[in-house]
Amino acid sequence: MAITIEGVTYRTSVLKIIDKKNDLACKAYIAFAAANGHKDTIMFLLDTVDQDPKKDFPVYFSGKPKKKLSAISSKIRDQADTLATLDDWKNRGWNDVYKDAREAVAKKIETDITKAFYSSDTFKKLHQKYAGKKKEAEAEMQDRRKGVRLTGNPDETLAKAGKREGVRLTKGT
Repeated sequence: MAITIEGVTYRTSVLKIIDKKNDLACKAYIAFAAANGHKDTIMFLLDTVDQDPKKDFPVYFSGKPKKKLSAISSKIRDQADTLATLDDWKNRGWNDVYKDAREAVAKKIETDITKAFYSSDTFKKLHQKYAGKKKEAEAEMQDRRKGVRLTGNPDETLAKAGKREGVRLTKGT
């Protein structure tokens, strides 16, 4: 799902937001979530993209994990524990463990953080940058559209377009 504010569309799914790690909105969202007590949950979503159960099990899924996340249910931990006991790190069952855990953690973050993030000062500053860029792009497109419309004298239209684009246009022979 997404929300649109002043013509700019933003993602609301944390999994979709963190897909674009280099995006300013993603960086701001991660920083906001970390500052509001969700550092480990965000790190979980970022760390588990590659699905390395041997590495992630002691950190997130074991009976006494290094980073205990309340969103990961005992059912998910039991599934992970069963697979870890078998020492089968390539088992397809891990896909379900990761899918269920990532969905649960994402839902928790979205419930706790997303609405607060989009009403925060951090987001408002970010939005001003995006909205400003969008308005500039729209204005440029309007200028280009005006320049190519041949209304009235074609020579005048070509001359106006040439000034705006920084090139000299001449009438063909």
